[in-house]
Amino acid sequence: MACITKPTVLAVISTCLPGTMEREIRPLLSEHTSLVYNPFFIAMGTTMRDFLDPEFILLGVDDPEAAQLVERFYATTTTAPVCRMSVESAELTKVCYNTYISAKIAVANTIMEICDAIPKADCDEVVDALSMGHRRIISPAYMRGGMGDGGGCHPRDNIAMSWLARELGLSFDLFDSIMMCREKQAEWLAHLCLKGHVGTGLPIIILGYAFKPGTDLTVGSPAELVASLIRETGTVNPILIDAHVEPGMDLPPYPAVILVGCKHPEYADMNFFPGSIVIDPFRMVKSQLGVNVVRLGEKQ
Repeated sequence: MACITKPTVLAVISTCLPGTMEREIRPLLSEHTSLVYNPFFIAMGTTMRDFLDPEFILLGVDDPEAAQLVERFYATTTTAPVCRMSVESAELTKVCYNTYISAKIAVANTIMEICDAIPKADCDEVVDALSMGHRRIISPAYMRGGMGDGGGCHPRDNIAMSWLARELGLSFDLFDSIMMCREKQAEWLAHLCLKGHVGTGLPIIILGYAFKPGTDLTVGSPAELVASLIRETGTVNPILIDAHVEPGMDLPPYPAVILVGCKHPEYADMNFFPGSIVIDPFRMVKSQLGVNVVRLGEKQ
């Protein structure tokens, strides 16, 4: 970048820990280059929508003129508010945005597990009520019991922030606890699958292993984490089925212990082979004659 000889604005959109721009990017810039840290808040599966209609535009800047140029660009595509701050604050804001979502998912899944152990408690009733607390809890997004957090960003950023917490000597590593919660909740789901297998001798199928509905991506898939934990016991090798990931994959014509691992909407109306045990953390599968549908976290 030292070869740049005319005024240029470099906008960096990647997620990184605080201090990365100062350490890795600034030393490469010429005197003619201005840096704007502008991380995108996009999710896999909704990239274009999130780009065209963002909640806000985050700019980490130390050059007001460069910031104004980037703001004029965004004004051609969106009316979202612009939030300016230091580069370091913007770096921290982006990773905290991702890790906060992971924390919400961990809380919602803990509520689901508690409700599954209390006969008259219902996960959806609890989180629906909590989601109305817009003054303090902010929004109902991600506040729904189901599978653990996934994708390429959130688990990665929690791991990165856990490293930063240890590096800075924080009094408590919250991010490690969030990831441990994800791991333990996956272990609980694996235990339920194994319990069904041992009690019946039926094979284990994980139905849906994309990391979220509406995508064929499996990076950071919580369903694949459950499958790995099952394999590690040496008891049984689960079968993973997801027509979004591998088109043409269908449930085999025999009973099985089936974990609904992704909230693909078509699973709500799917017919399962009689004698199957369907473990549904999303509470979406309807009751079926001859099929034991276990809707986790729902009142009994």
